[in-house]
Amino acid sequence: MPTIPYGPETTPSKRTPQATVEFKGVTTFALPPAQSFRYCIGLESGNLRISLEDIDSKKQWCTRELSLKDYIDSSNSIPNASPSDYIECFHSLLTEPLDDASNVPRALQSCNGDQLRLDIRVKMQALMKSRVVTYSFKLEPVSVERIDVLELKIRDLQEEVKAVRAAAAGKDSEMQKTIADLRTEMNLLRETVKTPRVFLARATSQTGMEGMIVWRCEGLKVAAGAICDLNPGIYQVIIAVDFDSNHHPTNHIRLSKGAKVVCNSSGSLQVSLTSIIHVSKGDSLSVQTDGTVSSGYMTLALLAKLTV
Repeated sequence: MPTIPYGPETTPSKRTPQATVEFKGVTTFALPPAQSFRYCIGLESGNLRISLEDIDSKKQWCTRELSLKDYIDSSNSIPNASPSDYIECFHSLLTEPLDDASNVPRALQSCNGDQLRLDIRVKMQALMKSRVVTYSFKLEPVSVERIDVLELKIRDLQEEVKAVRAAAAGKDSEMQKTIADLRTEMNLLRETVKTPRVFLARATSQTGMEGMIVWRCEGLKVAAGAICDLNPGIYQVIIAVDFDSNHHPTNHIRLSKGAKVVCNSSGSLQVSLTSIIHVSKGDSLSVQTDGTVSSGYMTLALLAKLTV
């Protein structure tokens, strides 16, 4: 652990006239073998933010925006040091090799579930004596979507490909295939999580001995009263039917998938039905009733598109 008066001199990766500073790198928090983390330390408008990413799992953590008083007090203050001095010091200590187990300049601990606490230790020299001061930061977990994890893996593999190309050209075909497979998986996942498609169908007539309701809906194919050629997936079906008051006192409606009745409902002048069903390739949906329909509507919402 180096002894410093204010902080090490380093060259920041980005500095603007608005005193914005950002450092990025890779660090570990124990003697090898140990987990590796990507880190980013940023300073903008005098506020500090630190983020960590587990290179293997892609889990991420981040502090809130911290003013100087949030991490500096009388016990660890360095005279005349500016926020940029502190951030350069932290960056230097995160990149320092962990060769001496008795002088580890940084530590990472779990606390309060998924939270992490990052401790950075600085050895200071004052009045011919040295002492170690600690700067502690609480990092909250950051939600990472599965698509984001795949994109991070692709980024890592692309970086590895660049390194392999620099060392030995022509040996990256396997990595390129892995990247292509990950991209395919990511595209399929994007299709799966797209905003659900919703269809509204209106009853136009009835047909057959079973009183099958004939529907009209833009975007859906209807054949012999049945809705067919639906994309495979999980659907929410909502049906509301109004009946002629001069016929049956009790009316029934049945939702069928192919020849099988999925669910049914009954009532008087208005009957409604709600169900969540699994539609496979080639399935058709139909609604039968024993009453005389005056009007009816059916809503189909694709909740999840299936790729198999």
